[in-house]
Amino acid sequence: MNIISKKLHLLEKNVLPEFPKEGTTKITWENGDIELDRAENELHKRATQILQAYDEELQQALQRGETTCTVLSSSDRAIVYAANRRFTYRIMDVFQVFTDAFVTLKDPMANLVFYTRFY
Repeated sequence: MNIISKKLHLLEKNVLPEFPKEGTTKITWENGDIELDRAENELHKRATQILQAYDEELQQALQRGETTCTVLSSSDRAIVYAANRRFTYRIMDVFQVFTDAFVTLKDPMANLVFYTRFY
């Protein structure tokens, strides 16, 4: 990690916890804590802007016939990775709530069997 990504990671840890609290995910962007919701929305909005700008740059490079492309800067990459990590955690939290309610009924052995077969 370079200095910028380390500082960005420290800033991110000050604004958002590493992972959302388990069981706080709903199928909306409102999860009970207004400040956390705003921070998550801002993180996802910024990551979306970065990826859209990168996609436009790639499309223009392809139209010019270039075969090489530039990579995202380390700070942009850190933002996109953080947003993806949080989004993936939210998806897995929703999946876990579903499996607890309808598949395994929160039985540890059923969880073990289900996830072993699932993976």
